[in-house]
Amino acid sequence: MIEALVSGKVYKQPQARLDQRGHTFALGKVKAATSTGETLFISCIVFGEAAERFLKLNDGDAVALAGSITPKTWTDGQGQAHAALDMQVQQVLSVYQARAKRTGGKQDE
Repeated sequence: MIEALVSGKVYKQPQARLDQRGHTFALGKVKAATSTGETLFISCIVFGEAAERFLKLNDGDAVALAGSITPKTWTDGQGQAHAALDMQVQQVLSVYQARAKRTGGKQDE
């Protein structure tokens, strides 16, 4: 795995899941632009307090993620291979958290 900081936009709505002990975690995707202008999809799994923050985000929200990534490839319907990443996210930062930090208040909904 590779430690990384990624910024992009949430793709569709993140989904909540429960682990075997009944703790909530989040699954979702983030799309990020590469230096060549291509879109790269990052499949994310998020645990703990970071999962709670990730689940409050909506499709299209800007987000920065810190965590461990694993490079992958996928093949489209035309047989072309595309790059993708799997990410185990440790930290989530969005405009909502940044605003709450500046104002000293709770995160906006």
